Amino acid sequence: MAGLSGRKENRLIEAARAAAEKGDWQEAISVWEKLLKESEVDSPVEAYRGISKAKRKLGQLGRVAEVSKRFGDVPHMNESRAHVMTEIIRQNRCQRLLELGFAHGKSSAYIAACLEDIGEGHLTTIDLEKARSREPNIEQMLDSMGLSHRVEPIFAQKSYIWELTRMIQDGAGPRFDFCYIDGGHTWEVTGFGFVLVDMLLEPGGIVILDDMDWCLANSPAAKRKPAKLAKLSNDEKNAKGVRMTYELLAPQLGYRQLGEKPEFGFGWGLLQKPRH
Repeated sequence: MAGLSGRKENRLIEAARAAAEKGDWQEAISVWEKLLKESEVDSPVEAYRGISKAKRKLGQLGRVAEVSKRFGDVPHMNESRAHVMTEIIRQNRCQRLLELGFAHGKSSAYIAACLEDIGEGHLTTIDLEKARSREPNIEQMLDSMGLSHRVEPIFAQKSYIWELTRMIQDGAGPRFDFCYIDGGHTWEVTGFGFVLVDMLLEPGGIVILDDMDWCLANSPAAKRKPAKLAKLSNDEKNAKGVRMTYELLAPQLGYRQLGEKPEFGFGWGLLQKPRH
């Protein structure tokens, strides 16, 4: 990577913002992409967001826009998050993707649509067996969009932890260059899951952690199980397991923090594994 001085980097950021202000969306895309390519920018999330906004204005979203049109009311991934995620996939040329937690499969459909537009890539995604009973479910969504060939859904009996363990046990080594983690959320599940993902992630791979500021104390689902909550200390109830993974665990494994998007629900955290 060529590298830019801080002053030149700031000039590019201002130029991209100015182009967007004027409605010169193609110029904004060019400048943001130059910044991502030539700079180890501390927080590239603004660049990804800027590119996705410009492409939306120019009508360059392809099949990703079709997912929004057909399944806009299906939870849980919304359009603005999908645009940023798919731009991260494009800009980092991700081809072997992993997703932990798919619910209805809407996020999976967005990712598959992005890969189909690119013309290559495959997603492995894991959720619980009960996800089959959702309406619509992931298979229905992918089939209706003609995207089933881009995705392998795995339905786990208990959690994604054991499915990741099976992958590690097969001896094939690291195989993914992107992972979106949106399941588990507690420190025990997310923290250990992240360690397993690290064992399967190639150098330079990207990780998106969803629900950074979620905790059991603010979870309506957890509150419906008072007996389970009663066994926990207040510290455990208020622990933000995803944020702890981002702030405590990821740096210990050498990951670069690429920034946060606090406006995305309980927040996103973006990480990159060391290249060496």
